Amino acid sequence: MHKTEARGKQWLEAHESYHIDYQEGKVVIDKIVPLCHYCHNFIHSGRLLAMFEQGKLSPEYVIDILEYGIEILKENDLEITDSTDELCKVMGVKHNLKVKKTPESEVKWKDWVLVFEDKEYNSPHKNEKEWEKYYNN
Repeated sequence: MHKTEARGKQWLEAHESYHIDYQEGKVVIDKIVPLCHYCHNFIHSGRLLAMFEQGKLSPEYVIDILEYGIEILKENDLEITDSTDELCKVMGVKHNLKVKKTPESEVKWKDWVLVFEDKEYNSPHKNEKEWEKYYNN
């Protein structure tokens, strides 16, 4: 869509498309794709929930994003992630989509790597709690 047709903010946002290997603890960025503001927020449902809990977003705004994302998933016969499904439950948004469960991982936080253009990066944060604190402020 053209940015003027986007819901919410009238611009497109960059989102990383990646492959996650939960056994090896490796996230490989395949490409960067443009998304409208609503779709980008729908994909990052954990961030959406955190911002809602901090009072930065209204319930109506979060529900509108969830309903829009669900509509797109239905149109394309796609599954909803378990984390987004949980946010739907918190917000009282119902859907009949199949839920895709995130695989469990035994890999420790410090051993996960992000790979972009064949270069590996470790998290600057010592653990998940430190990461959450950084992004929730």
